[in-house]
Amino acid sequence: MFYYDYNDYQAFGLVGGLAQAIGNNDAEAWGGELELFLNPADGWDLVFGAAFLDDEVKDVTLPDGSVDDREFPLAPGVELNGLVRYSWASFYNGTMALQADFNWQDDVCFTVICHPYEEEDSYIVGNMRASWTSGDDKWQAAVFVHNVADEEYRIYALDISALGFGNDTFGQPRWVGGSISFKWE
Repeated sequence: MFYYDYNDYQAFGLVGGLAQAIGNNDAEAWGGELELFLNPADGWDLVFGAAFLDDEVKDVTLPDGSVDDREFPLAPGVELNGLVRYSWASFYNGTMALQADFNWQDDVCFTVICHPYEEEDSYIVGNMRASWTSGDDKWQAAVFVHNVADEEYRIYALDISALGFGNDTFGQPRWVGGSISFKWE
């Protein structure tokens, strides 16, 4: 659990196409995180996490001149994540493992002004991985799929409509790959 009380909090935003400090406002935030690690049987690992945040930047002056309280930028109210992994003894005294994980993120605003263009709906991203690790723990080979469902989501956006466009930065699309690694220890 945590609580922060800010004096002279500063954030940045684009107003009329120009970067401006939106600042010297009071702000407060409280929240907490929970993590659970379980090993219910040989070879099984379960990990679950949750983060909660309630925040407010007070008296933000908006582009139309009105004043309103706003949420912190890039600070979702809830995030949930989890991982399930099963591993077993394999060839050459190695270990095979199958793993799936996910991350769910609540709605978020990318700037303190929070123009509708700068809002992102909640989304979930899942990943999968299969790996083999040598008995001496020096070699590992893996195949993976990131963003299994090919979820389309933005990790940042700016309203630059005063200049005739918006700027979007998208999260990674589905990505399939593999890796081979060696530890020099």
